[in-house]
Amino acid sequence: MSDYDSYLSGYRDLSTEAGYYTACEFLAYKEGRWAKYGSYVEEVEKAIYETTKRLKKTKLNMADISCGTIAFLPRHFSKYANSILCVDSSNVALKQVAATYPGVKVINDDIRSLRKVKSLNKRFDFIYLGFNAHPEYIKNLEEIALTQAGIFIMKSKAGDDLYLRTLLGSYDMAKRYKEINTITSEVNSGFSAHYLEKKFLWKFVDEDIDRVLAALSVVGLKNKGALSQHQYNIGRDFLSIRSKGNSLELSQILSIWKAIKS
Repeated sequence: MSDYDSYLSGYRDLSTEAGYYTACEFLAYKEGRWAKYGSYVEEVEKAIYETTKRLKKTKLNMADISCGTIAFLPRHFSKYANSILCVDSSNVALKQVAATYPGVKVINDDIRSLRKVKSLNKRFDFIYLGFNAHPEYIKNLEEIALTQAGIFIMKSKAGDDLYLRTLLGSYDMAKRYKEINTITSEVNSGFSAHYLEKKFLWKFVDEDIDRVLAALSVVGLKNKGALSQHQYNIGRDFLSIRSKGNSLELSQILSIWKAIKS
């Protein structure tokens, strides 16, 4: 089997709805993958703790928007929660979340509207939206947030996956910077907000480059189907020059908005 055939085999395994979430876990959340992951968790925990003090509550009603299978809030912060609602548009993801965290309520909803969540007529003390943040989502968060609620939003601003996507001709990095600016404007219009950026590394030790590239193809490169042989050659070279010995390192700069509902 050629290297390209190996890549295609890995891509086929991951190019299903369930495979997408397997690829997400592999790329970002596998044990030891996200270097200094604890410092990111601490950043969210600080926002949660500040919210408990501001609202004078020991337990919060939380919403994890576009939770995927990661379900960041129940994964790390159940001790702060009176309740957690996990929201996603994928039944595959929600089924896994419900099985992993039995005490968590899940709801399938369109993140662009949050129509079902709004119909609950419930306001949340703390809302988390990680990675999958878009400008049109921000107004929805404002509508479901309690006054003085804490909102934590994160989106990758720049990173090796985005640069590879640009190199392959399927993305314009300038659009990402414009999107970050638009999100900032939307957040500032509805919340009292603090913006910060943090750089993180994702380390792949003793991992097959073709599997990494297959996972990136499914999650981050937004290519329509598998990479062509020519694109594969570019992608493999791109990853190879970021490798040293048995270790590959990919970096991202994360944009973070820590907000309070006015």
